[in-house]
Amino acid sequence: MKIGSMLLCGVLAVAAVGCASKEKDRLAKREQDRLFYQLSEAEKQRDEARTQLQQAQADLTAAQERIGKLAAELKIAKDSQSGVDAKTQELEQKLNAANSQNKELQEQAERLKEEVRRLQASEAKLKADLEEARKAATQPIPVPATQPELNK
Repeated sequence: MKIGSMLLCGVLAVAAVGCASKEKDRLAKREQDRLFYQLSEAEKQRDEARTQLQQAQADLTAAQERIGKLAAELKIAKDSQSGVDAKTQELEQKLNAANSQNKELQEQAERLKEEVRRLQASEAKLKADLEEARKAATQPIPVPATQPELNK
């Protein structure tokens, strides 16, 4: 704008000096018109630049607001993820404890199965011994003769 004002002043100064001939007046008028045209073009470009600047500032403000919202959402997601991570860790600990308990129970079950097999074998032996004792009890026991046999 300052350049345009200076040019306008220069043109007016040239016009004020006063040229003697019409040709010079016509050339001066032409130069003045060209400078006015350039000035109006410069003002038009300035206005367009201002409009673009305002739009860019509005876009920047909107982007900053969106960044703020996204940052808040990210914080919420991270907090939620932290809760999920803590719950996952807790569940993993419970799973590990359950697996350990399961292993102990399996070992105990194996020991009990072995004990059952040992007791079954013992029971079978006791049954056999009992059966043998019953048979022995039902058979007459030879009684030794109390009198010696006389010469036969």
